[in-house]
Amino acid sequence: MKRYWIGVAAALGMLLSGGSVSAHHSATGYDLKTSVLKGTLTQVIWANPHVRVFLDVPEEGGKVTHWVFEGYPPTWFRKVGIRGNDFQKGIGTIVSVTTNVARDGRTVGFFQGIRFADGSSLLWKFQ
Repeated sequence: MKRYWIGVAAALGMLLSGGSVSAHHSATGYDLKTSVLKGTLTQVIWANPHVRVFLDVPEEGGKVTHWVFEGYPPTWFRKVGIRGNDFQKGIGTIVSVTTNVARDGRTVGFFQGIRFADGSSLLWKFQ
């Protein structure tokens, strides 16, 4: 009987925690249309829970807009053969970032790839 209640408690715990897990990974905040933004790559943070890429995008009139792009976790990138130091050659250079931008107008997005000034790229979404 004790094993029965342990099973019931475990199942209930999984059901109750499922909403927060799926909410964390929801893509509803991003536009499904893919955009490409070009600017200076200023920083890459290779850390859990998601790799982040920082880009300064020049606007008309000389204004610079700071963008932050969230990506998959480092473990996902390693599984597809991409390492943290693969991004380093782009720091301080002009790059193009393929992204899904935030729907609410914030300067954030979910990045799908990056093309470096030398023409090489790290793209994992079909273009």
